[in-house]
Amino acid sequence: MLKCLIWGNGRIFHQYINTIKYYENLGEIGIVGISSNMVIFDNILGYKCYNPERVTSLTFDVVIVMADDNLFIEIKKEIEKLGIDKKIVPYKVLTIPKVDLKKYMEVINNNVSIFANNCWGGLVYHRLGLQFRSPLINMFFHDEDYLKFLNNPQKYINTKLSLKKECFVEETQKSYPICKCDDILLYFNHSESFEEANNTWEKRKKRINWDNIFVMMYTENKDVALDFSKLPYSKKVCFVPFQTDIESLFSLDFYEKDELSKLEFWQIVNGSISGMFECYDLVELLCSGKILRTAE
Repeated sequence: MLKCLIWGNGRIFHQYINTIKYYENLGEIGIVGISSNMVIFDNILGYKCYNPERVTSLTFDVVIVMADDNLFIEIKKEIEKLGIDKKIVPYKVLTIPKVDLKKYMEVINNNVSIFANNCWGGLVYHRLGLQFRSPLINMFFHDEDYLKFLNNPQKYINTKLSLKKECFVEETQKSYPICKCDDILLYFNHSESFEEANNTWEKRKKRINWDNIFVMMYTENKDVALDFSKLPYSKKVCFVPFQTDIESLFSLDFYEKDELSKLEFWQIVNGSISGMFECYDLVELLCSGKILRTAE
């Protein structure tokens, strides 16, 4: 059982108290108390309240932060000043069905770097409340170039980017940079300029943990998927829209059913991590590289 300190006693705490109770009833967590910047009560719903300066005297494994967005960032900084930054868990993690919190803490402590050929990696980092430890965020590759990258990532990471051209998107009426990296192209479709794309690339590539790389790909091409399966990574998955017996490939063939057939395959792939089409254990996948199906 993980001993947990709750940080935050406002709207989100009361909204998700039943989720906390659920994990308590499972015997996975025990709440040692509640803290926040505004401690009005001695206890809330039976949990004892503590001022922030008193929490270091408590014994706990994790801090569950009941806050979103900018407030979460502010609280995280406060907690880090107390020297407990490795123990921070965003409340949203508790909303992942049957999440194993001990394995989630492994993911935090092992600083996973995700290589992905589309936005899947960024969505994972957001979903789990983790720092971006990869430059392959908010961008995409074409299949052939991505396989080249995966066959020699250090070569491409250490190559300076240059602007190939700008791509104008009719739907958004905006342009994004397409960058050349040696002999491959990177499509920074969430950046508005080369300077923005290059700056984030340089900043995030310094955070790569080469000792814990997780590789994700999606493709509709069977030959590409087969090539991916032969790559020498211990933790990897390739999402495909067809049935397969290859261990590192995972079928999302349900996308052709009913209304889903109107969606692009990449939308199904991204939806599988955002909660829309969730069908595998994400935390287990990042920990062990094993992909366990949770929906048939």
